[in-house]
Amino acid sequence: IRSRLDKLARQFEVAGNKFEHISRLVLDKHKAFASQVPQAGPSAAQLESTGQQQQQQLAEPLLDDNQVAFALASVAERNEEIVKLESDLTDLHTLFKDVATLAQMQQESLDTIETAVMEANAGVAAGVSELVKAKKYQTRA
Repeated sequence: IRSRLDKLARQFEVAGNKFEHISRLVLDKHKAFASQVPQAGPSAAQLESTGQQQQQQLAEPLLDDNQVAFALASVAERNEEIVKLESDLTDLHTLFKDVATLAQMQQESLDTIETAVMEANAGVAAGVSELVKAKKYQTRA
């Protein structure tokens, strides 16, 4: 039983480590994605740049209002989903820690029971030895 518990504890620890690694990857990807979201409008330096060609390009809309609204809504929706996923991963991590704590507490109880069984076994062995001695004395008498 003890070897099975040790094996399960190791597997649980590996799963917890994998979970932490994956949650860090998700968080990093979320941060990378958030940093790639384009800023609203050109910067002042871009507006001040010389040339009639740049002024024409700024005057022409790159996307119509519907496309911009859809893109912004998509980005906002994805951001909300990622924030919810991050929250769920945090909750799951907390749950893993709680289960690990419970497993450790049960391990301590099992250790106590194992010690008591071993002591009882030693007591039974001593009792058997005494009974064998008593039987010898009884047959001699």
